[in-house]
Amino acid sequence: MKVDSGHSATEKMLEKVRQVVVPADYLPIIQSSRVNKPYHTYYLSQDIFVQIDTDYHDSIRLGGKTGDPCVNEVVAFLE
Repeated sequence: MKVDSGHSATEKMLEKVRQVVVPADYLPIIQSSRVNKPYHTYYLSQDIFVQIDTDYHDSIRLGGKTGDPCVNEVVAFLE
C-alpha cells in the first residue's frame, strides 16, 4: 500500500533520531524521511477543532443498584 512506504521511511528515520519528546517532534522526522520528494506535514493546533460541550455524565448506567439494567454494547451516542 502507498501508506506503508511512508510508515517504513518514518520508522527508519526514527531509528537514527530516537529523540521524540512531544508529538511535534515527529514533524521534522517525517519531513526528512524522504529526501527526493519530502512528505507534506501540517501541524494542527487545538483552535481548528470544534469546541464540544463539557457537560459530561458520570455514568451511562441506567440504574443505581445491583440487578438494574446496564449498557453492554454501545454503537453510538446521539444528541
